[in-house]
Amino acid sequence: MTRRVRSTALVAGALALVLGLAACGSSDNGDAATTTTVASSSGEGPESCAPVGEIPEAEGKPTSIDAPSEPAKGDVKVTVLEEGDGPEATDTSYVTVHYVGVACSSGEQFDSSWDRGEPISIAMPGAPPTDTAFSVIPGWNQGLLGQKQGALVQLDIPSDLAYGPTGGQGIAPNDPLTFVIEVVKVSDTAPAA
Repeated sequence: MTRRVRSTALVAGALALVLGLAACGSSDNGDAATTTTVASSSGEGPESCAPVGEIPEAEGKPTSIDAPSEPAKGDVKVTVLEEGDGPEATDTSYVTVHYVGVACSSGEQFDSSWDRGEPISIAMPGAPPTDTAFSVIPGWNQGLLGQKQGALVQLDIPSDLAYGPTGGQGIAPNDPLTFVIEVVKVSDTAPAA
């Protein structure tokens, strides 16, 4: 019982960083970078991105991230680093992922599921959130839509499709974000508790 409570608390705390309003979008799962067109309102954020600092090592975690030098604006840029070969994430899927997030303003990692040794599960915008699968920021919904199980993708997300003017824990207001995400599992049903 203690392990489940501790594990749930860790996941809930981590998810506080990626929770947000669900939104839909589309992506093309091509060989190279794919962008999703979404209107973006420009806030006052960094004028350039800091170089990515050292990413702490954890089993299976990418430690080299090629984040942009200019803040993401307008569209979520989806770069497929490794193609997946499993089921494709749809608007109603539940997707289990590992991720690492880097803030544009600092170039520093602000969160990583790999560091906790446990992936998280999300509900895509058309799937009802549950106790085991949460809603996420719009940039994740757009970037993961159409990705296949087994894929490794980089999402460069404008601030208004992330945390906008309020920012978040370890994230400055109007800070664009970069995530590298491994799509561990795509399912039509929410994971069991």
